[in-house]
Amino acid sequence: MSFFNIKNPKVTHENISLKEYLSLKNTNKIEIVLFKGHNSLFSSSKNIENTQLVIDGVLLKYPICGKPKFSFSYNFYEIKENQIKMFILTEDHLKKFDDDYNNSNLDCLNKRFKTNVSFDERYLTNKYRKTIYGKISPAELSETVRIEIYGSYPEYMNLLYNDLNNTKVEIHMEIYFQVIKSWDMMPIIDMMIKSYRDYSNDYGKIIKDENFENDSTRNFPHESKRLHE
Repeated sequence: MSFFNIKNPKVTHENISLKEYLSLKNTNKIEIVLFKGHNSLFSSSKNIENTQLVIDGVLLKYPICGKPKFSFSYNFYEIKENQIKMFILTEDHLKKFDDDYNNSNLDCLNKRFKTNVSFDERYLTNKYRKTIYGKISPAELSETVRIEIYGSYPEYMNLLYNDLNNTKVEIHMEIYFQVIKSWDMMPIIDMMIKSYRDYSNDYGKIIKDENFENDSTRNFPHESKRLHE
């Protein structure tokens, strides 16, 4: 297979696969890069309603897992298990579905999985909070990891879509997620977004939510963002 001119990254986690890493401990992180460049797997599309942006060929920056084995002739990013597909969604898109399948709503998720997960109400910002920022689903039948970001908006999707396709911008994201027992997905609890070859100051404003802040000077993930079982 002819692949892009990106060298194999350095392994950070030996003898483990990405799927195994994702369930390794209660709270963990994944780092990714959105970049078209020479990435032959990259593609992006929006729906007609402008409520969903899909990005294929998201590059994994951390962790770099040693399983399955990769080499000079078999690039790390060629391996299906290391490939990532991202969905950026608006609340209007999520509301099209039955309430039981609204993945952004904590009450719906608790009902579906028969759990009692909540935000820590000792923090005032959490007193009435019922939405999560998104989810990470490990590679299963599709053989690729799926990342969904909730609560975005059309203006942001247009900005990101146009700049990724028409400029050399690189969007680097640190995504912090939590493993909840009996849930088949990992809720995203915090994010940090940086851009290189910057074409806009608005890449960090991915979510329109009063609880979301993209501030690289604070600790990640903040204790107030964690979910409690």
